[in-house]
Amino acid sequence: MDTTNKPDISRIVRDELFRAGISPHFVGFAPLAAAVQISVMDGVHKRKLTGEVYPQIAQMFGMSPNAVERNIRTAIARAWANDALTTFFAGKEVTLGHRPSNAEFISLMAYVISSNM
Repeated sequence: MDTTNKPDISRIVRDELFRAGISPHFVGFAPLAAAVQISVMDGVHKRKLTGEVYPQIAQMFGMSPNAVERNIRTAIARAWANDALTTFFAGKEVTLGHRPSNAEFISLMAYVISSNM
């Protein structure tokens, strides 16, 4: 199977999160990257995050679904506090008037990444 022309979704997601101000040093970085990647690949709807995606990610990283949600929320909040998200999304023609929820952020990132593939 030829994979030379297939994009490395995992790398693209990590790179975009870093550009958005989400540091790989944040505990929520890896779970957030996994959630965005799942959303890009499977087209996950917001309502499925807490019921399906968070438990799946929790199992992957050996944490509870509540810890997944909290760590993702904290990573997003830290990037928002540094104005990194506003700057990142302004370049993508997305206007943020408030700190996005986890579901909003994951959906926006999945949209941005899918649009550029």
